[in-house]
Amino acid sequence: MKIKKILPKALAVAILTSTLASTSFASGSVNTNSGLYRSRRTRQAYMNLTADQRREIDAINTNNNTQITIKEVKAHGKYKLPIVKGQNYLYAFMDDRNNNGMVGENDKDAVNNPISAEKEVAREEVLEKEAITELPETETTTSIEGVDEEKEANIIPAEYLDRLEESLKKAKQTISAAEVLTKTMPRFATEYGEVLNKLIEDQYKIITRAESILQANGR
Repeated sequence: MKIKKILPKALAVAILTSTLASTSFASGSVNTNSGLYRSRRTRQAYMNLTADQRREIDAINTNNNTQITIKEVKAHGKYKLPIVKGQNYLYAFMDDRNNNGMVGENDKDAVNNPISAEKEVAREEVLEKEAITELPETETTTSIEGVDEEKEANIIPAEYLDRLEESLKKAKQTISAAEVLTKTMPRFATEYGEVLNKLIEDQYKIITRAESILQANGR
């Protein structure tokens, strides 16, 4: 009886591993040092890009911040302003200050908008000076129990924190793979839904705990 209970979970994990490997291969190499990857706000959008798009946007993001600026887009020279939501993939990585689905519409070089951009340029200069220190949200299967939260900061070796970040990355990838599996193999997901849900729930617990430790240690 114990074997029967273990097999479904083992099967689910095996399929998840296969799915994870295939999706990782399809997505191409990801620059985990990119400011756009490190940002919680833009990470998923960054991961959804093609490998060529990621390389391009990292090239545009010369300061490696968590968002790109109008000045950087203009310097790149390929795209015209304004950057419009739904028409240009760059929009997801820019600051829509007017919340109107466009960025750079008031710039002096914007198409059909020959308006002075003094205020916009000033804002971009301030943005460029901001330090980007957001931590990665990746996933984990590493045990992280037994650490007193009050003693987390400044007492955990850097080597452990590095492993924890890698585990965090794997946990998130596991969740993504489970979601892909649910969409592409509905019968399997229905039959082993309880196992998948438990697996996902465990990963979220790991992520929450890991992020708490990493934040307490300035990661």
